[in-house]
Amino acid sequence: MFKLITTNTQSSLRPALLQKIKNATANASQLSTSLSHTAISPVAATSPQIYPFTHQFVRNNSNVATKLNEPVNVPPPRIIPDVSKGGDLHEIKSQSEPSLLSEIDVKQKLDQFDQINLRTKYNGSHPFYLEELDTSLELLETKAVRDRLSEEQLTGFVYNIERMIFHQKRRRLRNNFNRDRDTQGAFQTEIMIQSAALKLFDMINAGSLTHCLSAEALYRLFLILHSFYLRSEIVSYWEAGVSNPDIANFFVDQKVLSTALFMAYEIKRFSYEEIQQIYDLNTPDKTNVFPDLLTSVGKVALLENDYDRALDLFEQLMISLERDHKNTSTAIAEMHLNFISMCREVDIAKHFFDKAYDSRKLPYTVKLKAPHMISFMRNCSEAGESMDEILQIWKKLLIKSMETAKYDPKGAKSANLNSGMFKLLFDKYPEYTEEAKKYLNKMFTMNPQINEIFINAAISNYSWQDRQTFDMLVDAYDKYGIPKTMMSNRIILKQAGLFDHSNEEIIEFWNNLLYSLDELKYSHIAVPDWAAIRDATILSEHYGDQRTGLYMSILKAYKDYMQNDFACVKFLRGFGRNAEHVRLLKKFTEGEPHFDNEVEITVPGDLHSLKKHIDFKDCAKRFYQDQPV
Repeated sequence: MFKLITTNTQSSLRPALLQKIKNATANASQLSTSLSHTAISPVAATSPQIYPFTHQFVRNNSNVATKLNEPVNVPPPRIIPDVSKGGDLHEIKSQSEPSLLSEIDVKQKLDQFDQINLRTKYNGSHPFYLEELDTSLELLETKAVRDRLSEEQLTGFVYNIERMIFHQKRRRLRNNFNRDRDTQGAFQTEIMIQSAALKLFDMINAGSLTHCLSAEALYRLFLILHSFYLRSEIVSYWEAGVSNPDIANFFVDQKVLSTALFMAYEIKRFSYEEIQQIYDLNTPDKTNVFPDLLTSVGKVALLENDYDRALDLFEQLMISLERDHKNTSTAIAEMHLNFISMCREVDIAKHFFDKAYDSRKLPYTVKLKAPHMISFMRNCSEAGESMDEILQIWKKLLIKSMETAKYDPKGAKSANLNSGMFKLLFDKYPEYTEEAKKYLNKMFTMNPQINEIFINAAISNYSWQDRQTFDMLVDAYDKYGIPKTMMSNRIILKQAGLFDHSNEEIIEFWNNLLYSLDELKYSHIAVPDWAAIRDATILSEHYGDQRTGLYMSILKAYKDYMQNDFACVKFLRGFGRNAEHVRLLKKFTEGEPHFDNEVEITVPGDLHSLKKHIDFKDCAKRFYQDQPV
């Protein structure tokens, strides 16, 4: 077995709070371990103890925790006027309806909730839309509807919110999805999903949904927050839940713990020893533990270099796999990846990598995900492995990604692998040397499939102050017969800020980008394109001052080519922290501006799609008028 390291460098819990937890442990047996009206999940049925808290958690660094004591935004009950004392009948009716919904009204609202949430619960059904999400939330505002809600109905609603996330991801991966649209509603769906999940958590902790709550619904709600990296919110809601004896048993369900514990460790809320204490307290039967919880605690053990513990948990997953392959295969595959990416004992990590690379003999399938593989290669580098050895690993991964290319039509996996490898190279060799140049060239010779994604990754990560090598990378498109696309031209322009290019060269890079936009039928210059020319000129670390006139000249010529006023505001906000740049931009609100060292800019006459959309002067004037002085 491997050396056990149990050093703990975290002091995550305030001493007073830790003392409260210790004091509460003695009273744990007094807390109810179940709710009579709630069906416990099979995992929860292993009789986990309620997490021994008798005090409400209060976290100083979270805004979410402060919301938990606030009332849910539900219309208050109305006082019904006494008809015998007079009063307008219309007024009496309008005041009475919200609190005196008839049985028929309630039934109709529940049926509507069912139609929205239960009919879309199954695979192949149409996606859950924002209008349906809005309607469901509005129905939950009515207390009579909430009080009659069933466990199946609430779980179905949460399930559909989760489906919206996956639908959004698939939509963004479509070939026709435009990532450069500068519209205010670009993130509307994500904001609505987050708001819905947070609102449901507020209702749960306020006790409004206790009668229909289930561990499954709670688990999926936590997964929704996790998908948006709302780690502090997860921990805040979890702490509030385990402190409430009416719903605490749901929050210590093993499914819920599988998400909450790792988040609590990641934000340094709990130390490693405390994570183990909570885990042991809620898994009295170690032969029947929810697989994802084993993986979650295993990740913590790996991050703490506790490889004995991590291997023991992996062994438990293997035993669980024999008993319940369907529900364990995903968890054990994730744990396998964690050993590759998180284990700093390179021999252990390599063993798991070799097993996963040819996984035909494994009783489960491991997908070599790019982020895990990049972490693995970086760990190898930091452990002293040679660059030749790391490049061999990278090449094997590229070959594997080519074998599975049909599952990755846009090349996202190889793009991430290439970008990670180039970043590792430039981090290991921050300055240009002959040895560094040798390995850069070797990446080109070893790559079995040089394409635009590969060259883009090389240029976007390039950091040496060597103009000749940069030009060599730019020339690689022509050398390998690869046409420059909008993305390629954008990257080249952005990186031009590193070197002493002439104004004419930068204008040529800019025009190349415009032609690629026009070829793709873009009618506007998007914010990322403005960011690229900004990095090449006014924000260049070494040449920013001398290129300010060039940037302002380009802006004068193309300022009205932004998509809409929202894009213009987004553009202006990008300069908010630089007073000198703001001063220059404000000149556009005063008439025809003039700048030092202006350059003559000619808009190409053969652009067919790009056109003017806004009045930049008017938009900027309104923007700066609304800003505090």
